[in-house]
Amino acid sequence: MKYKVMIITLSVVMSFINVLQAQEKEVFILRPEVKFDQRTSSGLFLAAGLNTFSDTSKSYNDTDFELYGSRFFEIGWLWTTRVFKNSNVLRLRYGISYQSNGVRSKNDQIFAYDGEQTLLSISDKSLSKSKFRVDNLTIPFYLEVGPSKDKTSRTSINFDTSGRFKLGVGGFVGATINTMQKIKYKTDEGDKKSKLKNDLEVKRLVYGIGTYVGFGSISLYGKYDFSPVFEKSLPEYYNVSLGLRYDM
Repeated sequence: MKYKVMIITLSVVMSFINVLQAQEKEVFILRPEVKFDQRTSSGLFLAAGLNTFSDTSKSYNDTDFELYGSRFFEIGWLWTTRVFKNSNVLRLRYGISYQSNGVRSKNDQIFAYDGEQTLLSISDKSLSKSKFRVDNLTIPFYLEVGPSKDKTSRTSINFDTSGRFKLGVGGFVGATINTMQKIKYKTDEGDKKSKLKNDLEVKRLVYGIGTYVGFGSISLYGKYDFSPVFEKSLPEYYNVSLGLRYDM
C-alpha cells in the first residue's frame, strides 16, 4: 500500500513540474534571445519550533517530555541551483547548518549512563527543571519544487519566487558537536542550577529526513532523525522537530 502511495505522489509531483515547465518554456520560445539570471544563488535560513524524542514504546500522550518546554533551533546557509537551465520550477538546495535540539523531561527525570546504556531515570533531587540538549553540525540537501514569477525585459529574464508556493523534500547528514544537560532544583539555601556534561554515549553521526511547505520566505518545517540519539538506550529515542522556517 505504501509503495502505491509513493508512486501516486511521485506521479502528481512530476505532472505538476511538467505543467510549470510548459508555462515557462512559452516565454523562452517567444523570446529566444533573452538571457536568464544567475543559475545559483545563496542565502541564510532560520528555523525554530517544538521538539521531542520519539519513543515507540509509549503513546504520544504518555511521553516523558514536556511539549511546550521542548524546542529546537536551526540556522544555516543554503545554496540554491536551478535544475534546468531555462526553467526555475525545480531547484536543488544544499549547504551547512547548525541544529540545537532540546527536550524538557517530566517527573524529576534525567538522562544517565549506567555503564552499558543510557537511561531516563528518576533524580535524587526534586527538580523544577530538567533539560537535555544536543547540538549538531549538518549538511542539509533538498529538492524544491514551485512556480516563480518571470521578471522580463528586452534582454533578460529573472525568476522571482516571492510569495509563491514551494515544497521541499530532502534530508541532512552531520555530526554531534556538543551535548548539555541542565537541572534546576530547590535546597534549603534556595534554587540551585547545575550543568551536567557527563558522557551519555550520544550518537556522533546524525542523519535524517526533512520537508517544508509554504509560500515565499515562510514555510512549515519538519524533520525526523533516522539515527538514534544515543549509542545504546532502552528504549531508543529519535529526535522529531516541527516548526516554522524563514528563508532570507
